[in-house]
Amino acid sequence: MTTSILHHRADSGRDREAIEAALSRLGWSVSWKRKGEFIATKGDRKLTLELPTLLAGLDGHSIDKLPAEELALLLADLLALSIPDPLTESIDLCRPLLRPRLITPTDLEGPARSMCRRPAWGTLSWGVSIGLRSRRSFVTSRMLDQWGLEFQDLMLIATENLRPAFSPDLVCEVGDIDGLFAIMHDREPAASALLLLDELVPPTEDLPFHGHVFSTPSEATLLVMPVPEGAGADALASLVQATFAIAAEHSPSLSDQVFWRRRDRITTLPMTWVEEQGTRRVHLEAEGDIGELLRILGEID
Repeated sequence: MTTSILHHRADSGRDREAIEAALSRLGWSVSWKRKGEFIATKGDRKLTLELPTLLAGLDGHSIDKLPAEELALLLADLLALSIPDPLTESIDLCRPLLRPRLITPTDLEGPARSMCRRPAWGTLSWGVSIGLRSRRSFVTSRMLDQWGLEFQDLMLIATENLRPAFSPDLVCEVGDIDGLFAIMHDREPAASALLLLDELVPPTEDLPFHGHVFSTPSEATLLVMPVPEGAGADALASLVQATFAIAAEHSPSLSDQVFWRRRDRITTLPMTWVEEQGTRRVHLEAEGDIGELLRILGEID
């Protein structure tokens, strides 16, 4: 298997030495070709890379000044490479890259079964990745034991790492729909920003507030609808439509379901998808949690 990455800017000899040393920590050997281009090899795997692209993807780090182990973790994240056990022995090395991640059942196939996880909502679980971009490496029970941490401690660290990347300025309205918002990020797992939801989309002040309806159709997207009384169901309908559309664009998606978060309780809002003449529409039964939600929104008595 060969992967090519195109170039962006010039490199230096010290950069080449730093990349080679870091990749060696990940178990890869490097063979340099023409200026800036090299082939990294591990077993039967080969990556054809160009150094300027790696430098551009490393967000301005002065890589020749980074310890080889720290640069190795950054490269593992950027290139979706596995991390050898020796690099995970110290939480101090891994700490800056820890992020809370939503885990699907398919994520738990194969070696990923060893990751530490706790139920989130629906079929999703919480895990913690070592990396912002890649879902390749997750914290395992062995790592927690080495670090002397409980899972809740790990989630607190990962959530604090997530916080600086998100602010209310990142919350944007969806189209011209009043009361429907999207939170997105090009590098961080925006779906995990649900952990910061009360800071990002605070309760409405002028109407009685009943939590948030939300969805996580992709890791890069969190859709949110505050639930004030009498707001109507237009935003809810648009959230459902947007959830399905975004989930259909991602394979695999995180979830095409919609949830209601009230205080510390999250419930699934059951939806039935109906196929009609090549199109798909959603059917909501006005009972149970959905009936309660529609009554709060003023849609039914």
